[in-house]
Amino acid sequence: MDILLQNHTGALVQSASLVELVKKVLSHLKSHINNQKDSLTVVFVSAAKMQDLNSKYRNKDYVTDVLSFSADDESMGELVFCIDKMRVQAKENVHSLESEFLYLLIHGILHLNGFEHENNAEEAKRMFKIQDDVFAVLNTDVMALF
Repeated sequence: MDILLQNHTGALVQSASLVELVKKVLSHLKSHINNQKDSLTVVFVSAAKMQDLNSKYRNKDYVTDVLSFSADDESMGELVFCIDKMRVQAKENVHSLESEFLYLLIHGILHLNGFEHENNAEEAKRMFKIQDDVFAVLNTDVMALF
């Protein structure tokens, strides 16, 4: 699978390490997802841009951490991340920015594969169990990304 990166921020992103992490996540999720597409796009945007996207596509006028956009073609879709929001949440959760990104990456990929948590408590429980299990395995050796 091709991992396409777009960084629309001033943050330094270690592209090779990030691609490797995305591939590890996809490998660990393969028994839970059936989206065998050719590519996945990972985008980093500013807080202002993320607020704009969240307002436009979800009618929620605030900065969020990750948005997922499904695709109709050969792509799995697009995950849009706000590094500024992730930094705040990493401090709140008392872990690294890389760990925060990993957790949100797993979350976004699950969304792209039909998992939801906002409308069904049972589905939310299932989604977060998978997310937490994969995070626990991969967070032990997450490398520098930013």
